[in-house]
Amino acid sequence: MNWLLAENVKSKCICNNIYNKTKLVKFAIKTGYEDRPELDEDGKPILRRATALHCAARQRFPDTVKDLFKIYTS
Repeated sequence: MNWLLAENVKSKCICNNIYNKTKLVKFAIKTGYEDRPELDEDGKPILRRATALHCAARQRFPDTVKDLFKIYTS
């Protein structure tokens, strides 16, 4: 799911129709999806990973960043 969200955010860079390009993000929020980080062999969260939130921040999409904080709360 993280890959799909990241690709959705990346595609927003290419298209001028921002609403259509964030539909997946809005859908994930509406369904109550919450990201669960991957765990290492000791059961600790892997901290070095890129998420859709990182991509949105890098591209300077503040509205999308705000939305994605509803998903990446852990």
